[in-house]
Amino acid sequence: MARMIYAAYPRELEAAGANEFLGRLKGEIGIDAVNLAAAHPPLRVWTPRAATHHHTICSSGGAQFIPDAARYTGGRLRPHAGAWLKGRDAFGRIVESARDQGLGVEIRATCLNDPGLVERYPHGACVSVFGDAHDARLCPSNPEVRQYLLGLVGDLARFGPESVELDDVGFGSGFGPQWYSTDWLDRQSPEAALLRWCFCASCLQRAKDSGVNGGAVRESVMSRLSLAADSEADSTQTPGDLLGADGTLAGFETVRRATVASLIRELAGGCAAPLWLTAVGMDPSSTLEETINEAVAGIVVPFSSGHVAAAYEAIARAVPPDRIRASLRIRPPAVRSGSALVAEVHKIAGEGFAAVQFEEDGGSPAHCLGWLRQAIRYARRESGDPPVSEQ
Repeated sequence: MARMIYAAYPRELEAAGANEFLGRLKGEIGIDAVNLAAAHPPLRVWTPRAATHHHTICSSGGAQFIPDAARYTGGRLRPHAGAWLKGRDAFGRIVESARDQGLGVEIRATCLNDPGLVERYPHGACVSVFGDAHDARLCPSNPEVRQYLLGLVGDLARFGPESVELDDVGFGSGFGPQWYSTDWLDRQSPEAALLRWCFCASCLQRAKDSGVNGGAVRESVMSRLSLAADSEADSTQTPGDLLGADGTLAGFETVRRATVASLIRELAGGCAAPLWLTAVGMDPSSTLEETINEAVAGIVVPFSSGHVAAAYEAIARAVPPDRIRASLRIRPPAVRSGSALVAEVHKIAGEGFAAVQFEEDGGSPAHCLGWLRQAIRYARRESGDPPVSEQ
């Protein structure tokens, strides 16, 4: 049967009483492994399961462990440990506590969505076609950013995880309509796709090295955006149609895809543990599919109502089921009842996926953990696996 993984934030576990809660995950709920967030963006959560019911987590994000400075000598970027740690190795203690409870330990990290790092190292930020630096996104083309990420995966490996999961390895949504508040622009339009592109010095240099004129690309993008602003856009044209009709833009997009693919390969080569990627923020392409199949252990794909979420169907088709982790939320509005979660987990668990990963930030009420317990027990019973107490 598929492995059952509980993806958690260290501060969530600490608020709930890490040792006791991890023991409950293993013994009562039936979880096989925890996936601990070692680096993440800002987080604001009310954790109703805390003893007082009034505990909140307001974190600026960043590293949730004490970094080993010796791992980050290839550039100026250095991870900044979360203030809540106060010099304590809380992350390491949670890792050991999970193992003491018989849980497998996996670690995940958000790579390029890091407002704190962008604030400290603005030279690593993405830059829009208008010349504006992003306030949260680091650019995967930037050599120092890539060196930082290599240091990060090496740093995480010292905790001995069974796998490392990386989120936000690509360009992501970049400067999409939500960043510039251009709500009038269709998010699926070619113009919205072009608006997301980065034109930082590193991206332009990579384009030049590949024989693509970045200046001409920028002029073409500006012209297209101006046309969209002055007249009603062709609603039938897709980003693929546009790239097929404009070789200059297509060449730049090829460079972008190759940039992400090469970064994934570098990180996989520098990680001592099997590497998984989240599908969120990834643009499907033959280059990405080939890289996933050759360089990483698999992908983590959001599911909804027992199926791959529509936005990720193309990526999910690129790999066999046994290299997919189905990612689920365990609370409303993602699931409305315990019976709905039971049905969803049962369906997914029987389709040959490597794991079902339950995404949690501490914000789910206590009864949602009851739903999770029911869902896992039913899936195990139907698959013929022994009850948790007998494993």
